[in-house]
Amino acid sequence: MRDRGLDAVLATDPQDVSYLSGFSGQDSYLLVTRRSITLITDSRYLQQAQRQCRRLRVIQRRGPMAKAIAMRAGRGGLGRIGLEPAGISLEAYQQLVKALGRGRLVAAPGIIHQARLRKDVQEQAAICRAIKVAEQAFLAILGWIKPGITELEVAGRLDFQMQLRGASQPAFPTIVACGASSSMPHAQPGRSRVRLNQPVLIDWGATVYGYRCDLTRVVFLGSMPQSLRSAYETVRQANRAGLAMIKPGVSAKQVDAAARKVIQRAGYGRYFGHGLGHGIGRDVHEAPAISQKSRDVLEEGMIFTIEPGIYLPGRGGIRIENDVLVTRRGCRVLSGLPDEASWAVRKKGR
Repeated sequence: MRDRGLDAVLATDPQDVSYLSGFSGQDSYLLVTRRSITLITDSRYLQQAQRQCRRLRVIQRRGPMAKAIAMRAGRGGLGRIGLEPAGISLEAYQQLVKALGRGRLVAAPGIIHQARLRKDVQEQAAICRAIKVAEQAFLAILGWIKPGITELEVAGRLDFQMQLRGASQPAFPTIVACGASSSMPHAQPGRSRVRLNQPVLIDWGATVYGYRCDLTRVVFLGSMPQSLRSAYETVRQANRAGLAMIKPGVSAKQVDAAARKVIQRAGYGRYFGHGLGHGIGRDVHEAPAISQKSRDVLEEGMIFTIEPGIYLPGRGGIRIENDVLVTRRGCRVLSGLPDEASWAVRKKGR
C-alpha cells in the first residue's frame, strides 16, 4: 500500500476476502487500512463472520454495500483505495464510484494476487489434503466403472465420494469424457456411455479448507487402442520433461517449452493447443500461468498443475495432470496416482 500510495485496499472477490481474513461466506467486502482490517457483511453472515474472524472488526451493513464502504472510508479519512480489477463486476464498481466519488478508487492489479502466488506451510497442507481426498475418491470408483454407465453417473459418483472423504465441494465441475468426446479438453459430462477399449478421461478435484486441487487421468476398460498408445506415451514423456525443468528462477515459459517440444517432435504439435499448466489454491485457476506467453518466473512455494495433452478429433484425447510444488532446488509432485499405460488399462478384477 505504501509503495502504491494507497490509504486502503478493498478486497471484493470472495476468495481474496477469505485469503486475508479466514471468512468463508459470500457477499462481503474486506477493507484493509494501515491500522485496521474491517469485514463488512450482512445479517445472513454476521454470526459466521464473528466466529471465523475474531481478531477483525466485523460490521453488519444495513443498506447497499457501496454506501457502507463510503461511510467507513469517510470516517477513516481514506483517500486512495486500491482494488483488484479482476475481482469486481462493472456494476459493483460503478456503484462504488458513485458512492465514494471519482478518483478515490484506484486499480491495483496484483496487490492481493501477488501475495497468493507463494503458498505457506498451512496452504500447502490444505492443498495436499485436497489431493489426498480427490485421489482416494477416484480410486474408490475406479473398480466400479464398467461398460454402459454414463459420463454423468461417473461424475456424480466421484463427486459424492469426495464429499464422503471431507471435501466441501468439487474444485470445479467434474469432467468425464468417453470415447471421441475426450478429444475436447473441457468436455461436459453427458449421457455418452463408457465402452470397451475407448478412453475415459476424468478431470476432477476436491476443495478442502477452502483450497483446491486439479487432477486428470485417462483409463481404458479392456485394452488401449494402438492408435492412442503412442499419444499416451508421448504425453507421459512430456509431463516428465516439464517437471524436469521446474526450479526457482526458471521462467514458466521454459517449462511449457520443454514439454511442448516432446509433443511436437512426436508429430502431435497441432493437437496440443492449451498451456501446460496453471496455479491452484483458493481458485482452481490462478497465477502463475505455465504457458507459451507467460511472463511468470517460478518461485519457491508456488503450486501449479502440469497437464500436457494430445487431442485427436474423432479418436479421443489423452491428458495427464499432476499438481506440483516448487521447492528450493527443484519441485515435488504432490499427486501420487500412477500414470503408466499398464495401470491406465483396467482389466476385470483390478
